[in-house]
Amino acid sequence: MWSVGCIVAELWSGTPIFPGESEQDQLGWQMDFLGLPPDHMVKRGSKSNVFFEADLKTPKKTCFMSIKRKNVGQRGLNSRTLG
Repeated sequence: MWSVGCIVAELWSGTPIFPGESEQDQLGWQMDFLGLPPDHMVKRGSKSNVFFEADLKTPKKTCFMSIKRKNVGQRGLNSRTLG
């Protein structure tokens, strides 16, 4: 259901909601907006060790390195998307 909502919002607004350029960047966008995923999801994730430190509670800095996320209004979530 979530993915259908994202697709509809992107079609309506004409811009991607989370315009990541890689898996890490995509996760960074999602965590910036939605916060960290629940512990049970991180623990079960097959790539958790790629995106989170050994404690599985701290995201690796590489997920938050995109300079483009600093200018969200230019490319990504905007007032039209938010309502």
